[in-house]
Amino acid sequence: MAPKIEELPDDYELSDGNKTHFESPASKQAPPKKNPFADELKKKTIRRSADDVYPQHKGLNKPQFKREKPIDILFEQLETLLDTPSDNLTLETLNQRIFNSTTNRESRLRVVEYLLDRLLEIQRYSLEPQFKDKSIIAISLHDVKTFSKLVNTIIIHGIYPALNVFHIGIPFAKRMLKDAKQNKKPVGIDKLEGPEPAIDLLKLLYEKFFTLFQTPSDVTELLSKGSGVSDFITISIALCTISQTNHDKYISEYPIVEKVPDTFELLQIYSLLLTSTSPDYFKNFVSSHLQRLHYKAPRGSGLLALIEYVLGLRDQDEIDIARFDHVANVVLLKPKTINTKDYFTSIGKQCYDLLVNINRPTVASCVTYILEKLWSRNKLVVKDFFLKQVWDKFNPKPDKPGVLVAEAQLNNAVNVLLSLTQKGLEPSFYRAVMTPILLPLWGYYLFLKRNAKSVESITTILTVYFTIMNDSDSKDLAGIDVIAKNLCFESGDGWRFAMGPNNMVQIESNKKEFTLESKEYKVNKFIVDLDFACTNFITLLENVHDDMVQFLFIKVLKQWLSGSNLIGGDEESPFIKLIDLKLLESIGEKFKESLARTPSEMLVIVQSFLNSKFDEEEDHDDAMHDSDDEDEEKEEILPILLQLLSAILSENDIVIDDQCTEHLSAIKSSLFNLAKQNVNENIKSSAHALESRIGDILSGDIAATNAIDDQKLTLTRAITSLNDPLAPIRAHGLYLLRQLIEARSDVLSLDFVINLHLVQLKDPEPFVYLNVIKGLESLIEWDEPVVLKTLCDIYVNKETELDERLRIGEVILRYIQVSNETFQGESANLIVESTLSVIRRHDADDDRMRMSAMSLLGMCCKVNPLGLIGKLEDALDCAIGILNLETTSDKAIMRRAAVVLIQDLILGTSETDKIQFPEKYREKVVTILKYVASTDNDIFVREQAQKVLDIIEELVRLGMELYLESNT
Repeated sequence: MAPKIEELPDDYELSDGNKTHFESPASKQAPPKKNPFADELKKKTIRRSADDVYPQHKGLNKPQFKREKPIDILFEQLETLLDTPSDNLTLETLNQRIFNSTTNRESRLRVVEYLLDRLLEIQRYSLEPQFKDKSIIAISLHDVKTFSKLVNTIIIHGIYPALNVFHIGIPFAKRMLKDAKQNKKPVGIDKLEGPEPAIDLLKLLYEKFFTLFQTPSDVTELLSKGSGVSDFITISIALCTISQTNHDKYISEYPIVEKVPDTFELLQIYSLLLTSTSPDYFKNFVSSHLQRLHYKAPRGSGLLALIEYVLGLRDQDEIDIARFDHVANVVLLKPKTINTKDYFTSIGKQCYDLLVNINRPTVASCVTYILEKLWSRNKLVVKDFFLKQVWDKFNPKPDKPGVLVAEAQLNNAVNVLLSLTQKGLEPSFYRAVMTPILLPLWGYYLFLKRNAKSVESITTILTVYFTIMNDSDSKDLAGIDVIAKNLCFESGDGWRFAMGPNNMVQIESNKKEFTLESKEYKVNKFIVDLDFACTNFITLLENVHDDMVQFLFIKVLKQWLSGSNLIGGDEESPFIKLIDLKLLESIGEKFKESLARTPSEMLVIVQSFLNSKFDEEEDHDDAMHDSDDEDEEKEEILPILLQLLSAILSENDIVIDDQCTEHLSAIKSSLFNLAKQNVNENIKSSAHALESRIGDILSGDIAATNAIDDQKLTLTRAITSLNDPLAPIRAHGLYLLRQLIEARSDVLSLDFVINLHLVQLKDPEPFVYLNVIKGLESLIEWDEPVVLKTLCDIYVNKETELDERLRIGEVILRYIQVSNETFQGESANLIVESTLSVIRRHDADDDRMRMSAMSLLGMCCKVNPLGLIGKLEDALDCAIGILNLETTSDKAIMRRAAVVLIQDLILGTSETDKIQFPEKYREKVVTILKYVASTDNDIFVREQAQKVLDIIEELVRLGMELYLESNT
C-alpha cells in the first residue's frame, strides 16, 4: 500500500521547541474573491473648506515667514511705489504717489531727493547685524530687483535730465538698463529748462552719492557692479568742469571719488567717457586723469589695469601679442608734467609686484616686454628703479641686525626671476639682471640642498639663463666660471642664509665671531663642503649645453696648469688648486664624451702641458732635484689629460682638420718622450697606446670641417630645444631655426621647416607663438609663393582648428603690413581670393573667421589698393550683402565688421589716385549706411555707420575745396 502524503496548511507554523500546532482554517477568514470583469465603482469626493485643509491658514502663495524687519517693510513700500513699467513711470506719477500733489518746478528735485534718501535708508538698514555669517548679503534676492528699479529710476529722472543739459556723459541708448531693455518702447528722458535746475540736481546727486560711497556696504557693492559708480564719477567730473559752478570743493574731493571704483573699472569709465560726445572741457579733465592712471592710480594697481584693459584679459580667451606694443608705448610715454623719479619709481615697483605673481604668465610676459623696451632706451632707469629691487633681495646691505630679507620677500624675489625666465629675455638685459646675483643664487641653491628643500625653481632660473646666453654666444660662459671659482659660496658680505619661522629661507645679518675650531676640523669641513658643492655643480651642468661645459673645462684646465688663483697674487693658493683639480676630475669623468667632440683647443692644452713637463731635452739631473710636490702634481693631472685624449681619439663623429693634425703630431712626440720618463707604469702603457692610436689616425684619411657641419649642429640644437618643457628654451629653439632660415641653409627642407612651425603654432605660451610668427615671416621671405599658398590653404580650411586658423591670419596680416606698397601681383590675388571665400560662407563658417577675413581684406586696401584691382567690387558686394541679409541680433558683430570694411575701402581708395572707389557703388553704399545708421538694432553698428557717413561727408567737402582751388 502506497504511503499517504499529508498536506500541511499554508498557515502552518513552528512553535516553541519541536512542538507544532495547527491553526484551523475556519478560524481565519479568507478575503472575498473579486470579479475581475465587474465595473469599478466611482470614488466619492468630499468637498472640504480651506480651513479644514490648512488649519494654520498658510496660503500657497504666502511666505511662511513674516517680513517684519525695517528693511523688508521699506522694500515693500518701494515695490508698491515703483510698480509700473519704466516707460510709464513718469515724474508726475512718482510725485503723485509720494507727495500726493501736482507737479511743479521743484517736484523733480523733491522726488529725486526722496528716492536718494530711500537709497541711504536701505544702506543704513543693511549695516545692521542680521546674519551670523557676514558674507551673506543683507538684501534678499527678491528685493534686488526692486533695488535695481530704484537706481534706474534715479538715473532716468535725476541723472540724465541734468547731464543732458550740458551734453555730458555716455548716451542713454548705450546704457544697459534691464528694465528699459525689456520695453519695446524706448524710455524717454525729460528735458530741463536752463542750466540752473540741472546744476541744483547735480549737486543734490553728488552730495547723496558721496555720503553713500563713504561707507562700504551691500548697497555700495551692488552699485559698484552695475549702474551707479559710473554715474557718480560722471557727475563729479561735470561739477569739476562746468563753468557755472565753483570747482574748488569738487576738485579737492575728487581724489576721494576716484577711490570708489577699482582701477580697472575706473579705466573703463574714463575710456567710455572719452568716446562720448561730451564737451572738450569735460574730455580734457578725463584725459588728464586717464594719462596718469597707470602710474598714480588711487588704489595703486594702475599698470595691471592698463594691461588687463588693453589686452582684454577679463573678457577674451585669445590674446593679441601685438597689443604688448600698445601697453609699452603708453608706459614709456611719460607725461612732461610728471617728475621722472616719481614716475619710474611707481612703474618699477608695480612691475616688480606684478612679476611676483607667477600664476598670470600673460601679465608677466607683458611686464617683461615693457622692461625690455625701456632697457633698449635707457638702461640706467631699469637698473635704478627695477633691477635694484631684485639685487637688494639677494645681496642686501647689512645695515641692521637680525633679519635683512624676510621669507616672503626672498620668495617673491625668486618668483620675479621665474617670471623673467619664462619669457626669455634679450641677452644683454638678461646678463644685467643675473650677473650681480649669480653667486648669491648659487649659495641659495646649496643652502636649499643642505636643508633638503626643493631646488626646482633655482635650477630652472640658472638653466634657462645659461642656455639662452650660450645660444646668443657659444663662447660666453655667462658667469658659470665665477660659480666654479666660488664653488663653496655660503654667505655674502655681512649676511647669510637661514631658515625662518615658517620653515622657509630668509637672509639675516652675519657678525663675524671667533670660534675655537682646529685647523684639521676646518680642512676636513672644507673638503666635505667641496665634495658636496662639486656634486651639485655637476648636477647643474647636466642641464647646460655641452659647449659651455667644454669652455668651462678648458678655462679651469688652463687656470690649473698656469697656477692662477682668485686673488691674483703671485703665490698659488692650495685650496684653489684643490677646487680646480676636483672640478677637472668631476667634469672629465662625467662629460668625457661631449668634451671630445670638438678637440682643437683641448689638443692645444694637452700638447702644451706635455711639452712643458716632459720635453726630451729636459735635463735629467735637474729633474732628479725636483720637489716631491711637483712630481705629485704631474701624477695628479696626467691621468685626467690622458683619459681626455683617449676620449677625443675614440670619438666616432670627431672632425679633424689640418690644425688638429699638427697638434696630434706634436702630442705623438711628447707621448714618446713621456714613455721614457720615470713615471707610473700605467701612465707609460697609456702613453704607448695613445701614441699608436695617433699614428693610425695620421696615416689615414682626414675629414675636413665645413659650414654645413656647423649648420647641422645648430639644427640639432634647435630641434632638441623645441622639445624642451621650458617655454624660453622652446622660444630659443625657434630663434636658432630662424637663423638657419634667414641664412637659406642647405640643411633645411622647406616643407619640413613649415610643418615644424605649424606644430609649434599651437603652443599656448605667448612668446613661443610670437617666435613662430616671426619664423613664418622669414619663411615667406625665403619662398613667398610656396609658403603663402600653404598658409592660405590652412586659413580657408574649415577642418583646421579655429585658433590655428586665426593665428595663421595674424601671420598673413603681418605680411600685408610689411609688404606695404609691394603688396600686389599673384601673392595679393591669392590672399584676397582666400579672404573673399571665407567671407562668403555665411553660416558655413565661424563668424570669428569671417571677421578675421574682413579685417585682412580691409588691411589689403589700406596698405595698397592696387592689390585689390578687379576684386574691389567683390569686396563691396560681400559687405553690402552682410548688411542687407544678416540682420539678426546675433549677427551684429558681422555687420560691424562689414561697416569697418567699407570704411577701409573708402579710406584706402581716397589716399591714391591710381584706383578709384567704384562709381556705381557710391550711391548704394551711402544709402545702405544711412539705413543702417537709423534702423539697426545694435547701437554700435549704428554708431560705426554714422562715423563712416561723416568720413564720406568730410571727403566730399575736401574734394570740393580742392576743385574750387584748382578753378580759381
